Amino acid sequence: RDRDATRARAEGAGPLPSHQSSRPRVMVKAYLRYEQARSFGVVASPDCAPVYDAGGKNLVCAALERLAVWDVRRGILASSLVPPPRESGALPAVTRIARAPGSDVVAAGASDGSIRLWNLVDGSTDVLLKGHKSEVTALRFSRDGSLLVSGGKDTNVVVWDVVAEAGLCRLRGHKGQVTDACFVDGDNNADTRGASASGRRLVTCSKDATVRVWDLDTQHCAQTVSALGAEAWSLDVDARGARLAVGTSDDRLHLFAVAGGKSTPTPKGSDSDENTDLVAAETETETATANRNEPKAPLTREQIASSIEDASRTLTPMGHLPRADKSRASLVRFDDDGELLGVQTVGRAVEMYRVRNDAEMAKRRKRKAKRKREKGRDGGGGDDDANENENVAADELELAAVVRTKAKTRGFAFAPRSRRGRPGVRAVVAVLLDNNAVEEWELEAADDAAANDAATASASKFAEPTRSRALEAAGHRSDIRAVALSSDDATLVSCSAKGAKVWDPSRGACLRSVDGGYGLCVAFAPAGRHVVVGTKSGALELVDVQAGARLRGAPDAHEGAVWGVSTLPDGSGFVSCSADKTVKFWEWRLVDVDDDDDGETGGD
Repeated sequence: RDRDATRARAEGAGPLPSHQSSRPRVMVKAYLRYEQARSFGVVASPDCAPVYDAGGKNLVCAALERLAVWDVRRGILASSLVPPPRESGALPAVTRIARAPGSDVVAAGASDGSIRLWNLVDGSTDVLLKGHKSEVTALRFSRDGSLLVSGGKDTNVVVWDVVAEAGLCRLRGHKGQVTDACFVDGDNNADTRGASASGRRLVTCSKDATVRVWDLDTQHCAQTVSALGAEAWSLDVDARGARLAVGTSDDRLHLFAVAGGKSTPTPKGSDSDENTDLVAAETETETATANRNEPKAPLTREQIASSIEDASRTLTPMGHLPRADKSRASLVRFDDDGELLGVQTVGRAVEMYRVRNDAEMAKRRKRKAKRKREKGRDGGGGDDDANENENVAADELELAAVVRTKAKTRGFAFAPRSRRGRPGVRAVVAVLLDNNAVEEWELEAADDAAANDAATASASKFAEPTRSRALEAAGHRSDIRAVALSSDDATLVSCSAKGAKVWDPSRGACLRSVDGGYGLCVAFAPAGRHVVVGTKSGALELVDVQAGARLRGAPDAHEGAVWGVSTLPDGSGFVSCSADKTVKFWEWRLVDVDDDDDGETGGD
């Protein structure tokens, strides 16, 4: 009709009627917009490994968009670090955490590519670094804490100046996601590299199955290791800076010798050693600050070529070691002493390898040479004699213990040396699980007498690791199937596979945990003191919210899983529906119970 009217107007039939006006029609629709206000019940996000603070008292975990600082000994949340709100949109989730050595400065990389620096002492954050287009997948401080390196899914590596709060350089060369990165010290001879060069190197690994060594003075990739044969997922350098371990997607653990590292390990275990480490860290920080403040002349071509040539000899392959677990290595880390190497897999295990001392390695080399002579394979060649004096990965590492958990592991962290309270404890490890829990394990020496002796501590055997603590009460271990909010909005009840939890929604705190069946639905009773929970087994459980106790309920309410529970409008009862194809009506009754009964019950 409108088309005919328009044609008539074009032919001179007169103007269109008012109801047939050609102005656009505007449709107005009012709706409510909901944005996430807060989240709670998250002990630790499974995509980010935790870190300890400098004193080892608190454990910092990623909890979606915030950082949760847990008091491990007391098992409570010490503080929650929440970034400032955005003008629009939800805050990005934290994907990587790194702590500066010897300080309480923590860097948190997010899923949007940003990096935020936090101070754990006062919970303040004033620095926000933006240098990646996608998720941050690698984050590490230098030993003096002056530099920070980040890698992302965008295959870029960015080196940041922490003091200047600015980026120093962007390194491109990887063809896949950057999975890990760490700083190593190169040749300390200033005569060969020039006074303007620092000799600092950066080692990165990626899913493109390569390990790259970057010369930070020239910002060039000086060495590429591509003979791994599988995706490289994590790497770490020991405390001496002499060995680099790389974990791949297969069952091999690769070991490299780092040029410029200390040839012999420093004895550990005494108070003087801790003071020595503290003085060394302070000296490195002062030296780095002085070098940064001094004006540097540009490098000459000869110095650039010499620096790149020195960096090209940073890593020397030492072979690989077959791991006990055949699954992919997700995280590789040395402890503070460099005597233990932890390898976390995607399964339910964290392998602990012990680094042999010089005496053990020499004894192992002699034993191998003796076996070769007995088999007539010595040959008397000089090259064979030279090879016999060189260590390989199997000579330096041996499997000492395996931490086995009930759930899959998603990360781990070595506690500082101050946490080893009891004699004989060689290491304390926090293991992140994928069921919203963190467990702390202790590794003890099999012979306490040998463990107390510093000279023989490295040669002692390990006992079976024991779980000492767990952070699990503040959240569910499995999927949350149902939630119910009281009429006064003061109490929230959630159901999961092993019971229900009572929450204070205003604070996000878990008030009580009630063991029970696999809850599928939940509803509050009148007055908000009790809730009825429908379980997978067909039972109706009655829970006293204020007391945190499970009452008698109706264990044989249905023959199948209870899918829904809804209260009647008049508050006299409720309705339940089940997989047994029945709908049952229930009414509330007050009954007298004996002392040996659990409490109240319901009748139909």
